[in-house]
Amino acid sequence: MSASLGRSPIRAIRETRRTKQLTQRKLSLAIGLQQASISRIENGKKEVRLWDLRRIAKALGVSLGDVVDD
Repeated sequence: MSASLGRSPIRAIRETRRTKQLTQRKLSLAIGLQQASISRIENGKKEVRLWDLRRIAKALGVSLGDVVDD
């Protein structure tokens, strides 16, 4: 899955997670963040750090470039 021009990392995370049929809870367990943090990230209420983006991308089975516009 490639990031389309203009797609935000937040949207890319949510879309990829849903495509892979992962709940926020399952993703949170895979990366060691609380489910509430995943929810806040996906809703734009929490800034996502590069380190967390890398962990999220890895857990989703995609590259960091797939969730971040180059």
